Parts: sequence; structure tokens; C-alpha cells
Amino acid sequence: MQPRSLKRTGTDFVLCISPALPQLTLNGLFLKVELPYILLAEDDPDDQLTFSEAFSKLNSSVSLKIVQDGDELLDFLDGCPDPLLPLIMVLDYEMPHLTGADVLRYLAVCRRFNHIPKIVWSTSTREKDISECMQLGAARYFTKPATNQELEEFIIGVYAFVNRQFQMVQD
Repeated sequence: MQPRSLKRTGTDFVLCISPALPQLTLNGLFLKVELPYILLAEDDPDDQLTFSEAFSKLNSSVSLKIVQDGDELLDFLDGCPDPLLPLIMVLDYEMPHLTGADVLRYLAVCRRFNHIPKIVWSTSTREKDISECMQLGAARYFTKPATNQELEEFIIGVYAFVNRQFQMVQD
């Protein structure tokens, strides 16, 4: 794997990820990604399944790529050539290693990711967390749904972002 040109130390980030690599790799493995897709960073398998099942019921033309945490998301993006970047990213706020806010902070310094909406979903309803994510570039912050109706509203909100991005990509 090519080394990052952006060094991470805690929550301090400098420079930018290499803009283009010859193939999409993660931990030395070639990855196939069906386009277009949503990149979901979520460490909880139940939340992964909930999101995946709910979204697939609403939209089968967009696939879902799931990574386990912020580090894996950044590794994935590091190996992702520009034409293979996701339509949107959905980030869990409370992931191990790097939080959703840490990932947003990292992505904010690289123009390469500015066009990709970043949605944060979390069990946290603290105004401080919401405000931090919005200031760091999140397009939306959703509280993880507790009911089927809340889940449907969340997925419809994500779907709206997907539709906008999909239209922009096709134009």
C-alpha cells in the first residue's frame, strides 16, 4: 500500500491524501466496489445490518460499502482513485480509534473530499457533539433511530443526499 502523505497524530492532521492511486486496495488486497455507493463507517454489526437492510429496501441502485471504524475508512479512501470515491459517507460518531469528528477533521484538510456529503449518525444527542460535527463539515447529523418510523425518516434523509449526488455525477 502506498504511504499516506497526510500524517495523523492524535487529532492533528497535516497535508493531503495522495489524490490518485493505480488500484483500490486495503491492507494490500484489491477491492471491488460497485458504483455508485455509500461508504458507511460503523463498528456495531447490528447498526450495520439495520442501515443496510433499511437502505436496500428504499434503493437498490446504490450499493453500500461498510468499514468498521475511522482508521479503516481512511485506509479505504487512501487507496481509492478519484473516479471510485463514494457518493456520500455516513459516519458513526462514537467509533473506536478515530471518532466521526476525528474523521471529519481529517477529511476537511483535503479538498479531494469536499464534494462528498458527510452524514454523522450517533446515539449522542449532546449539542456539543452535533455542533462540532457540523463545524467540521458534516452535511447532517442524525440521532440513531430508536423506532421504525425514525429509521425510515433517517433513511429518507440519506436517500435525499444520494439522489442529489447521483444527479450531480450524471450531469
